Amino acid sequence: MKTGDKLVLFLATLFVVSLYVVMWASPDQADFARITVDGKDPQLVSLAADRHIDTQGVSGVSELEINHGRIRFVHSPCPNQICVHAGWLQYGGEFAACLPNRIAIEVVGNNTLFDSINF
Repeated sequence: MKTGDKLVLFLATLFVVSLYVVMWASPDQADFARITVDGKDPQLVSLAADRHIDTQGVSGVSELEINHGRIRFVHSPCPNQICVHAGWLQYGGEFAACLPNRIAIEVVGNNTLFDSINF
């Protein structure tokens, strides 16, 4: 390996590390969450105040919790509880949904973690 090859390898590594730091390592915590029920107009809620929100869905009531700028499903009437296992959402672009109850939560922020949603 020649000196020029080492320089190119070093610069490429430096470029990849700097992209990681800028794009992924320090996301901004979001201030709002968008709650959508059965495809109707979404409700924008602030993540600043700690509270519980009971949201009536198609198959029952889902309990949401806001705590320290984060939001999550605490309980939902769905059988598998996938929405509950999604855990805390706090960065722009994070998303959780209870499909049987038709309730979706999306954290809204200036900077999102993802450039697309992948499942």
